[in-house]
Amino acid sequence: LVMLYMHNLVLKKIESKQEEKPKMVYLEPVWKEDCASTSNEVFQLKKNEAILLFGNEKLLCENIKYRLENPNQNPIVMISYGEKYKKMENNQYEINPCNQSDYERIFKELEEQGGMPSKIIISTYKNDTTENRIQYSFGTIVALGNALLNDNYKGTVDLLYRIEQNEEEAALSGMFKGIRKEVERFHFKTVLVEKGLSDKIVTDALLYEFDKNIDQEVWITSKSRMVRVFKEITIPEERKVQLAKPGGVYLITGGLGEIGQTFARYLSKSKDVHIILSGRRQADEKVREILKEIGRNDSDVKYIQSNIANENECNHLINGIKEQYGKIDGVIHAAGILKDALLWRKSLEDAKAVMAPKIYGTKYLDYAIGNDELDYMIFCSSLASSIGNIGQCDYCYANGFMDYFAQKR
Repeated sequence: LVMLYMHNLVLKKIESKQEEKPKMVYLEPVWKEDCASTSNEVFQLKKNEAILLFGNEKLLCENIKYRLENPNQNPIVMISYGEKYKKMENNQYEINPCNQSDYERIFKELEEQGGMPSKIIISTYKNDTTENRIQYSFGTIVALGNALLNDNYKGTVDLLYRIEQNEEEAALSGMFKGIRKEVERFHFKTVLVEKGLSDKIVTDALLYEFDKNIDQEVWITSKSRMVRVFKEITIPEERKVQLAKPGGVYLITGGLGEIGQTFARYLSKSKDVHIILSGRRQADEKVREILKEIGRNDSDVKYIQSNIANENECNHLINGIKEQYGKIDGVIHAAGILKDALLWRKSLEDAKAVMAPKIYGTKYLDYAIGNDELDYMIFCSSLASSIGNIGQCDYCYANGFMDYFAQKR
């Protein structure tokens, strides 16, 4: 508890002479050229700082050794992926990437040799399905992050995650922003490397990133280094979409939540609209009161119990609406779950529950809608994916997925 005395402090409300109308600001994520992505300088590390390479990166290992000023005093640890921990040759291991204890065993051996796990490069593993991409991206970082927190080394950890062009890995940037809020010494970033670049260019670019700790989303191309930023844009009038039109049919997932109800009330102000709220909750008297209140302007408001993170239920929901009304004009995806916990207390089960409506719900809705002509599909993401939030690395990740999916779609 800190007691603060402030002398001669005066607080006064300043009245605005003119009431200004709030300005709507539109921001779009873009890749901005930052600088050249390579350097031929000798890469310097502090004594006993180690570089950990995850994945089959033998060539990268040799290239890094060539660039090190004192390769004999900076161990390079090669870590391949498998089912369980296994020590191979000197400074070579095989681990289960989602098993925290496997990392702890490596760190312990590294510590006995006087090494410190300060620099880490991770490459993609098992990216064939959505489930695997989540398991081996998010799951890997949770296990590794907790092992680092338990390790005796308390210095800065620079981690580069080489991603491919899929939403599940790109979403790690949101997770990393959340982790940075919790553990300031963890400098984690995603690096998208253009395909076809020479091994030398890739090596130089990755080593260069270890000195650039501010940017957390980087794209390395043959010509330059790009960083992801937000740019203010102006939306032409012809591109603006009417949220509700007479006879329109609108689905709001997570419809009983505050965001869902806010959208529903807005849509209900228009005449002759059909609003379908969906959610996991079973219809009860409270739900019926909500429907009555939203539909007080004589709007047609219904509730359908459905878990959109379940593919069969999501398909049944969409097909049922189209059978009854003949169409769907707009979808507002507002479903979401919070299970806040710091990284060291984050369970994979809770994280999966947070991700389910945001990731699987988004994909299943898109699949079910197919090529139907919609006026709009709105994904209710969160600023957490852009600026991070304490205790919400899973929520940041899930919303990051929605951001990248919407932009790609």
